[in-house]
Amino acid sequence: RAQVARQEGLGLRVEDEDLARELHEVGPPGRGEPTRRDDCRRGSLEAQLLQHSAGGAPAACPLPATVATVIAYLGWLQEQDSVHFGSLQPYMSAINTAHDDAGFARPAIGKVVGMTRKGFGELEAEIRGAPERRKGLPAPAAHKIMDEGLDTGDDLIMRECAAVSSTYQFFARGDTGAKAEIDRLVVDEEGLHFNEDAKNLPKIAPETLSTPWPPNRERSPHQLVVRFLAARKAAWLKAGKAEPVSLW
Repeated sequence: RAQVARQEGLGLRVEDEDLARELHEVGPPGRGEPTRRDDCRRGSLEAQLLQHSAGGAPAACPLPATVATVIAYLGWLQEQDSVHFGSLQPYMSAINTAHDDAGFARPAIGKVVGMTRKGFGELEAEIRGAPERRKGLPAPAAHKIMDEGLDTGDDLIMRECAAVSSTYQFFARGDTGAKAEIDRLVVDEEGLHFNEDAKNLPKIAPETLSTPWPPNRERSPHQLVVRFLAARKAAWLKAGKAEPVSLW
């Protein structure tokens, strides 16, 4: 838990301002487009900071770090309250990668580190509450939603059902469907097609996912999308406005 960060000889007060400034410039994992070099540098800088004594005297060399240093580092991250339990692995990987490259044994592995990480999660749960457990939408529920959308006379309900039903076809996350644009969802004679925009993976080309028409076309998610798109177009035409880019 957080108290492990205060073990004797492993004070966590950051006295070396140059190291702290450089670490800030590298930034945390997940900011921008991280590289292997960024990860290695981040692990090295943080190891140096954590190996300083309470008085601020630097250790002779930042590597190799000890298991005790890793435990102290986890305690420090807990006290910073800026990293969630589920996001710890990139931090541990950065330290291990730096040691791999330097020819040292990995310190951020093993039973003791694993138990410390578990304590990190338990303490976070006590403070923040247990994380929400998400499950996939059951197929029977998805089928009922599709039926509701096909049978309703309410355009708003039809829109909501079409959003859930079409997203379900491609096992997409909810926010992917919510942020979809009008030209990314297409229905033609071949089937239903969804173009992923890969917004979180700028170096990967967008991919079009497709699912063919089922035998019963009239009772299908494809038909629900067709009806929704027609109702959407008619509504904006009646309002005398151009259709917005946002699909839903």
